[in-house]
Amino acid sequence: MTIWKIIIEVVLAFLSFGMGYTFWSCIKSPKYLGRILTNKNETKNYISTLGKERLMESTRQSGKFPKGFNHEELLSKGLSHEQLLLITIQSSIKAVDGGRNLAAFILLIVFIVSYFLSSIFLIINVACFLIMYFPQISSSAKNNIYNDLNSITRIICKWYLTDPSGCENFCLSKPRFRNIYEAIILEMTNDTDTLLKQKLKGSNFEFVKGVMQDVLHLAYNEGKAKGGAYVMKKELLEATENFIHNPCIDTAFILVKTYPDSLKNFEDSKNPLFKQS
Repeated sequence: MTIWKIIIEVVLAFLSFGMGYTFWSCIKSPKYLGRILTNKNETKNYISTLGKERLMESTRQSGKFPKGFNHEELLSKGLSHEQLLLITIQSSIKAVDGGRNLAAFILLIVFIVSYFLSSIFLIINVACFLIMYFPQISSSAKNNIYNDLNSITRIICKWYLTDPSGCENFCLSKPRFRNIYEAIILEMTNDTDTLLKQKLKGSNFEFVKGVMQDVLHLAYNEGKAKGGAYVMKKELLEATENFIHNPCIDTAFILVKTYPDSLKNFEDSKNPLFKQS
C-alpha cells in the first residue's frame, strides 16, 4: 500500500468524522427542539433564565425571520402570529435539511473515493460515520436551536400582549407550544392562579364531576368493606363536595388548589375518550 493512499485515507477518515458529526447533529436537531418544547421543566428553566425583563425587551425587538423579513414586516404582509410560529418551525427544519443534505453529499463522495482506493478504507470510513451518531449534537446545532427558541418566545410574547385570548387558545391547543406559553405567562405575570384558571378552561366539568363521584363512592365502599370509614382531609372533602354540587371553573379551581393531582382529571376531560392510566 503506497504512502499517498494512506495520506488520502487519513483525510477521508477526518471528513467521515466531521461530516458524520454534522449529519447526525442535523438529524437529531428537530427532536432536540421538540424535546425542549414538550418538556415542562426544560421550558420553565429556559424562560426563568431569560427573566421577565428580557422577555419584555424581546417584544420591542424586531428580530430576523426567514428571507430577511422582520416581525413587523411579516405582520404587515397579512401573516398572523400563528403563521409566524409555523414559519419559524418550518424554516428551522428547512435549514437543518440543507445542512444534512450537504453533509450527505460530501459523505457520498468520501465513500465513493474510499471504494476505489480500497474496500478496507470504505469499511473504515463508514464505521467512522456511524460512530458519530453517539455523541451529543454539536454546539453550533444547539445554538441554532436556541435561536429558533428565542424567535418562538418573542412571537408568543408579542402575541400575548396584543391578543391574549387568541394566543392562549392557539398555544394551549397545541402540545408543541403549550409548555413554553405557560412558562412565559408565569414569568411575565408571576400569577400562578391565573395560569391555573387558564389550564382549567375548556374542561368538561360534568365529566370530572362523575369521576369525583366515583372516587367518593369507591372510598366509601372500601372503608365499609374494612369495617370502618375512609378518612379524607376535611378541606379536600369540602372542596370535592362543593365541586360536585356546583361543577364550574371556580369550584374546580378551589379543588385543584386543595389537591393539585386532581388537575390531571380536568386535563383528561378535554378529551374523555383518551385517558392515560
